[in-house]
Amino acid sequence: MDEERAPLAGVAGELPDAIADAWERAGLDSPPAWPTDERRYRLRPPASDPAAGVDTLAAVLDASERTPERLFVHLAVGRRADFGRRRRTLETLSGHPGVLVADDDTAGTLPLTGATFDALVTLYDDLRYALVSDADDVAIVEFRDGTLTAALADADALEPTADIEPLD
Repeated sequence: MDEERAPLAGVAGELPDAIADAWERAGLDSPPAWPTDERRYRLRPPASDPAAGVDTLAAVLDASERTPERLFVHLAVGRRADFGRRRRTLETLSGHPGVLVADDDTAGTLPLTGATFDALVTLYDDLRYALVSDADDVAIVEFRDGTLTAALADADALEPTADIEPLD
């Protein structure tokens, strides 16, 4: 990591260099702030169920009182991906001006729409990091290493798709 660059921090601490580099390539200075009036939770979907991570992410977005507007994503797939569904989905994401596709990874910020979420579902196995924020750039949920961290007014609104642990 460049010594002149201050480390970027996610909810779980400093972001790994690959994600911090992707963040900077996307032209972002720092991650969105976390809300002070909502409790944060760590959610761990069962590793034995690949769909559980997507289900947990969807449950958090549904349970949030805030409207998800933006998605920062870092994917471990780039323009060298084999042709097929993943490549077509990646091309859909790369159509957004805030998304940069390198040889072996993709990163950037884009609006969170139904189509964007569908693309995230298709590329979930390649997802390395994601952060969803509202229109005020306040974080709703962060995905890292199969674990989600979410800010919610009421975690009881979540369907039991994952183990839930309060953080603060």
